[in-house]
Amino acid sequence: MRSLLCALCLFMTVSHTSFAQSFELPKNIDLSKPENYNRYEKDVINCVNWLEKNPASDGKQKDAVKFLIEWVSGCPYITLNVDQRVLPFAEDHPEMLIYFMGGWTKFALEHKSDTSSVHGTVAGLKSIIKMYKANASAPRDASIDKLVSLNDKGKLEEWVATQLK
Repeated sequence: MRSLLCALCLFMTVSHTSFAQSFELPKNIDLSKPENYNRYEKDVINCVNWLEKNPASDGKQKDAVKFLIEWVSGCPYITLNVDQRVLPFAEDHPEMLIYFMGGWTKFALEHKSDTSSVHGTVAGLKSIIKMYKANASAPRDASIDKLVSLNDKGKLEEWVATQLK
């Protein structure tokens, strides 16, 4: 029984990992009507997960980013707040904003009743942190290093809350 449980856990881990690594954009995307957005929610979440793990710029990444931006910018029921106080690196590294936007959006989709700007911001910053840690070629920045440190110490949410007051 124990070996069966171990095999099941291994299968679930491998299948989840391979799915995340092989994200495919949905076919025939139609964002022409507000009611069409909800059908792509799982695709958006998978897109964000994939981007966090595959931050290198290539054709597939560009397509994923384009899909995410189009979906978020047209979605009638997701609102993001981008506050410079928690994103001081954005001017020098605007590419990091896609991860912030993705993390916030994923949080909003997975926690539909939680509309807290603090929680959305924390989720966005954690997405940046995941990508930053996973990508040695990402531009190094002292303010992102500070976010990593705050997150590692479990103080990121507290810091965000004080910044957004």
